[in-house]
Amino acid sequence: MVEALVGLRRGVEGGDALLHGAADALASVPDGARHGLIRAALSEAAWLHGDRAGMREHALAGLSGAHADQFARSTGELALWAARAGAPVELPPRMHEPVRRELEGDWRAAIDAWRALDAPYEAALAALPGDERAARDAVAALQRLGAAAAARAFARDRARHGAAALRGPRRSTLANAAGLTRREQEVLEHVAAGATNADIARALHLSHRTVEHHVSAILAKLGATTRTGAVDAARSAGVLSGETT
Repeated sequence: MVEALVGLRRGVEGGDALLHGAADALASVPDGARHGLIRAALSEAAWLHGDRAGMREHALAGLSGAHADQFARSTGELALWAARAGAPVELPPRMHEPVRRELEGDWRAAIDAWRALDAPYEAALAALPGDERAARDAVAALQRLGAAAAARAFARDRARHGAAALRGPRRSTLANAAGLTRREQEVLEHVAAGATNADIARALHLSHRTVEHHVSAILAKLGATTRTGAVDAARSAGVLSGETT
């Protein structure tokens, strides 16, 4: 199932066969946690293929399974996919914090909660109902993860729901040699000056977690693993104010 999902998210052929093979392997096994996880995976696969009806069908089937409410992880995933398919969903009795936030419609808190769990893929999907900036960040995150098919599905769903089309980076981002957004550039300037995340949060009136996200994005775009390395790379690229290569 895991191998199938990785392939499907990346857009690699063969994922569907693997996933359905996993589902068939559980056909004669008493209903349990694995069945819910498979149903959630099938629902996600349907989403990736643009099959909204299948997405809803698999999610609701999983939620109605025997003992479904006993398994917080699978029930939470199923509830999220059902909600994303437009099905009315009651809050499961047991669920993780980011799932609860997402089902309650607090997408900002859901993104933060997923990031706190080091779950970038889930954090990106939580931005589906978010504003344009959150959506752009989500698509960029999915692309960095290599989840090209998921990035396409995300953009497709945004367009379907009347959200602003995701046409790629803004002009200010394209003009930046390192592909940094305006806000990331601001954060980078503070990092280069030796500011801590707490310092930057106060200076730019951002949450500490948001600053952490920006710093992580900066390191990824500059191909660095440390703040010092990011500053050195930025200087080499000539993207720090008043500095050129």
